[in-house]
Amino acid sequence: MNAGLLNASINRELSALKRMFHLGAESTHPKVNLIPHIPMLKESNVRKEFFELEEYKGLKAILPEELRPVVTFGGSGNFPW
Repeated sequence: MNAGLLNASINRELSALKRMFHLGAESTHPKVNLIPHIPMLKESNVRKEFFELEEYKGLKAILPEELRPVVTFGGSGNFPW
């Protein structure tokens, strides 16, 4: 029924729909009088693997110069520096 989508992907779409209803209700001339209850699906997509510090440094070392800032930004929250 969900065409192969993960629950997390469906929940992101449902979150957008909920936001649309809330924005419609909060507008100066409300477009929505009643916001329906939209239940979310259970998610169980816990990360199973992470980069170790040395793997991260090795990846940055072999990347082209223009991609290094992207990896630096993406990894900045995972390491204590």
